[in-house]
Amino acid sequence: MSTTKGQMIERIRRILSGGFPSTRDRVQDAEIEKHMESAMNRLLKAEMFNVTYNMDGDSIPQGVMIATYGDLPAVGTSGQPSFLIKIPVTPQYLPDGMGVFRVNAKLSPTNDFIPVPPGQINILTGSGESSTMITQRIGYTWEGAYVRIWQTANATNLAALYEMQLCVVNLATLQSNGVLPLTPDLEEAVIDAVVKAYVGETRTIRDESFQASPETFIK
Repeated sequence: MSTTKGQMIERIRRILSGGFPSTRDRVQDAEIEKHMESAMNRLLKAEMFNVTYNMDGDSIPQGVMIATYGDLPAVGTSGQPSFLIKIPVTPQYLPDGMGVFRVNAKLSPTNDFIPVPPGQINILTGSGESSTMITQRIGYTWEGAYVRIWQTANATNLAALYEMQLCVVNLATLQSNGVLPLTPDLEEAVIDAVVKAYVGETRTIRDESFQASPETFIK
């Protein structure tokens, strides 16, 4: 089940407060959110579009975040004309399928696969210059929760790991009930990073000027 921004903040507050978050806690949600944003951007190697891309009258606005997800396994059977890679989180739906911004083999980070529109692979492989491009480069198609890699599956490429860059929601603009673009492992890494940010502080999360009482605990 996907975790929302509000759920992660509440979980972090419970950890920091020893299981009993209170309205009197010194560390407030906004401060925790800033640490979450920093940890997410670092773990996902997130970067923001600084330009606006225009494509056939549509555009990708500035401010869209690009996050990198690595060590993604392949799914398929040797001898088949293609294989799949599961998309780790749901990307934004942008013009021309640009939510899946980039795909490549982990060992070949500069050799990007090229996007192929759904239903077009047979047309492209049989048409002049496009056919040459497809045979010289590896194509991919975004199909729901997966990307399909248009390369004959074999023991080598099925055992390889892959990377994706996905356009995801910016945490700074995500509402409390918005789903975070994190896998379960990354969720734990973000929580761990935020908690560690407070470990070295001499004061506890509870403000010393108040004495916590059960009626102020956050249920």
